[in-house]
Amino acid sequence: MLKQYKLRFYNFRLVIFLLAISVIGIVLVGSAREDLKSKQLVGVILGLIIMVILSLMDYSWISNFQWIMYGANIVLLLIVRLFGDSANGAARWIDFGFIRFQPTELSKIIIILFFARFFMDHEEDLNTFKTLAKSVILLAIPLFLIYEQPDMKNTLMLLAVFCILIYIAGLSYKIIGGMFLIIIPLAIIFVSIVVQPDQKLIKEGYKAPIHDFVIEHPELGDITQEVLEDNGYTFLVIAYNINKTDPENQEKLNRLAAYAKDKGYRFYGLSASAADDIRKYTEAHQVNYDYCSTDEIQLKTIVRSNPGLILLRQGTILDKWGHRDLPEVEELQNKDLASYCLQEQQAITDRYLIYSLIMLYIACIFLYIIRKYKRMIK
Repeated sequence: MLKQYKLRFYNFRLVIFLLAISVIGIVLVGSAREDLKSKQLVGVILGLIIMVILSLMDYSWISNFQWIMYGANIVLLLIVRLFGDSANGAARWIDFGFIRFQPTELSKIIIILFFARFFMDHEEDLNTFKTLAKSVILLAIPLFLIYEQPDMKNTLMLLAVFCILIYIAGLSYKIIGGMFLIIIPLAIIFVSIVVQPDQKLIKEGYKAPIHDFVIEHPELGDITQEVLEDNGYTFLVIAYNINKTDPENQEKLNRLAAYAKDKGYRFYGLSASAADDIRKYTEAHQVNYDYCSTDEIQLKTIVRSNPGLILLRQGTILDKWGHRDLPEVEELQNKDLASYCLQEQQAITDRYLIYSLIMLYIACIFLYIIRKYKRMIK
């Protein structure tokens, strides 16, 4: 059950890399919410202990319990489905009182171990219809339960992991080629339809309620509802810390503010900084719009750039920009802003689609080289 390790063979480099990534995660969480930093640290320490224990166990021995693990995984996902604790519109957790547990995270490990053993047991008949159909059904059950939480991110990730596992196991190139000939055109057609306005293929996602979000104008008082319910367009400059705001883009923001006022649009700055700091900054850089006070955590949730810019209409964010990609006034002149934002998002989607196809092609070549190299070694 336990491996007899010699200390010099233990992969300390991997542990160091994992710790480095975890420390970065703790710092990032703490930058958004200081009160969660200690909780994140405890999670990392517990995870490290469990990782060391599992690393000393023989994974081939663990794989003997593949069907027990698979069944337990389905049971946990069903418990989440029926009695799961909800947050932000998704039921992904089981609440034990002292801790909340997300079974999907355990599913990632279980599915890898399960299918690694499953494909090893079916090495001789992997490319038969019976084995492929059985593997797809076994994958579809947990994927469906995870998707229904809803958790699209982990659904797609587990699907990608399954594809990599079955490829490494020795899936025939004839089957792979046939799948690509069908899937790639369908994917392109599907994405092109999904990004169109008013399409009904995907059900409407969860709309997060805004809690404790208040826009306090220095003269007008609370203008939150006026801004969120305005039928027109509203530009908001997000500068959660005015002292750390990059002033290089202030001239461009001033031009955008002048354009907005000329068109009759609202244009405000939002910051969590002290009133004196805001006054000093606005005077020093001749800011031509008013800054309002807002909670820092809420501002960081909206956009991390400092400053950033968002465009609202009736409480819905139509577009947002970081300080490096602020739009020019010339780009917005004589254009309907909603159409402009839609075209911009379409361009971004098309660009990501092209990048994804290129990366998929590179990954296929890389995996092909690995398989050829393994055959040469044999």
